[in-house]
Amino acid sequence: MPWPNRVRDGRYHFDGHDQQLDLSEPATHNATPQALSAAAVAVMAEDASSVRFGLRLYPMHGYPHLLDLTASYRLDESGLSVEVAARNVGRTAAPYGVGGHPYATLGMGPGSVDDALLELPAGSWIPVDERLIPVGRESVEGTPYDFRKRRSIGAGKLDTAYTGLLRDPDGRARIRLTSADGARGVELWVGEEIGWLQVYTADGLPGVYHRAGVAVEPMSCPPNAFASGEDLIRLEPGERVAHRWGIKAL
Repeated sequence: MPWPNRVRDGRYHFDGHDQQLDLSEPATHNATPQALSAAAVAVMAEDASSVRFGLRLYPMHGYPHLLDLTASYRLDESGLSVEVAARNVGRTAAPYGVGGHPYATLGMGPGSVDDALLELPAGSWIPVDERLIPVGRESVEGTPYDFRKRRSIGAGKLDTAYTGLLRDPDGRARIRLTSADGARGVELWVGEEIGWLQVYTADGLPGVYHRAGVAVEPMSCPPNAFASGEDLIRLEPGERVAHRWGIKAL
C-alpha cells in the first residue's frame, strides 16, 4: 500500500499533476512501496483468532494524499484469511493499489521447491524489461509460464506477473503448491477484486531461503500501474476499498 511492486523512475501523472516518488530501488531507478516499513502500526482490535492493524498514511513525496489503512487477519478451520482496506480521509482523489507478499512452502531448505508441483490458473504472463517494468502481455499457451495444469517447477525460475485469472464458481482463483507424492500442499486464494499475481521462486534469497518457497503475491494492479493507469483504483474522498486473500494447508 498504496501501490504494489514498482513505478518506473518513480514518476506518474494524476489529475493534472506530475508526481515524483522517492526512488527506493536505486539499481533500477524505480520506486517500490517502502513507506510503510517505518510507519507506526497500531493494533485496532484483536481476539483469540483474529487481529486488525491500522495506520494513517500521511502525505509523502510524490503522494500528497491522506489514507487510513487496515490489515485484518483471521485464523479458523478454513485457514488464514486476510483483508486489506483503505479509506480516503483526505480532500482529493488518490491513486491506489495494493499487494501482498505471502510465500507458499512445503518445508524449509534450499531447493525444496524444485520437486514441488505448481498449479496456477492464469492465462497471461507479463514480459518485462531490464528494469522489471512491463512491456506487453502474452498468452501462457505453449510457454514455460503455463501452470494451468499442475506440473513440476523443476529448475524453472519465475519472477513473473500473471493476469487473466481463471476463477472457481465462488469467484476466487486458487493457486496450489503440492509435493510430488501429493502428501502435502498449500493453497492460496484471491478474491474477485484481485486480478494480478506476482510469482517468484525465491532464486535471489540466501542460504536456507534459496528456492525454499514460492512467493504468490496478490495484486490489484500490475507493476508500474501509477504510470500506465492499468487497473489503477481512483479512490475518491470518503471512499473505502477492500481486497481479500487467504492461505491454508491441504
